[in-house]
Amino acid sequence: VDDGSNDKSQWPKFLPPQVQIIRHEQRSGYGAALKTGFRRCTGDIVGFFDLDGSYDPQDLFKLIGYLQNTNLALVFGNRLHKASEMPWIRYLGNSFYSALSRFFIGCPIKDVCTGWRLFRSELLELCLSVPENGLNYSLALTTQLTLAKTHQGEIDIHYHERKGHSKLVVSKDGFLFLGPLLRGIYVQF
Repeated sequence: VDDGSNDKSQWPKFLPPQVQIIRHEQRSGYGAALKTGFRRCTGDIVGFFDLDGSYDPQDLFKLIGYLQNTNLALVFGNRLHKASEMPWIRYLGNSFYSALSRFFIGCPIKDVCTGWRLFRSELLELCLSVPENGLNYSLALTTQLTLAKTHQGEIDIHYHERKGHSKLVVSKDGFLFLGPLLRGIYVQF
C-alpha cells in the first residue's frame, strides 16, 4: 500500500505478478495504509514491512520459517541489536517504549515499534480493530496483541538507515506513542 508517498521509497523488484499495489490518493497515515492492505489479504500468513529501504525483503524467508516452525501466532522483526543501523535517537526511543511495554503490560518483545511483522490470518480482525491510524499504530498494535495474550516471538533482522526523508519527528511523534501504551496500562489495571 502506497500512502500517497512522494519520497524515495521503492517497490522491491522481486514482487511476483500476483502482488497488487494499492495507492491512497491522499495520505491517510501509516496505520490506515496497513489496514487497507489487511482488508485485501487472503492468505494464511499476513506480513508487512516498510518500503523505505530500511528493511531487507530477504528477511521474509527467515520470518516465515520461524513462524511456521513454532506455535506462535505472530513474529516480530527485531531491529534493536548491535548490527542495526538505526539512528541512536530512534534506537533510544524504541528501547524506552519497549522497556515501558515490558514493565507495564508484560510484552516479551524487544522491538515493540518494528515495521516488520508476520502473523497468522486469524489475527486480522484484531489488527483491524486498533483505533490508531498514524505512526503510533505500531505500538498500539503491539499493545493490543499483548493484552489479547497472543503467542509472540521475535527474530533479529537487517536494518539500514532509511532512504528519503522520514515523516517521524522524534520530539512530536514520540509523545503520540504514549497514548496507546497508556490505554493498554489502563486496561491492564
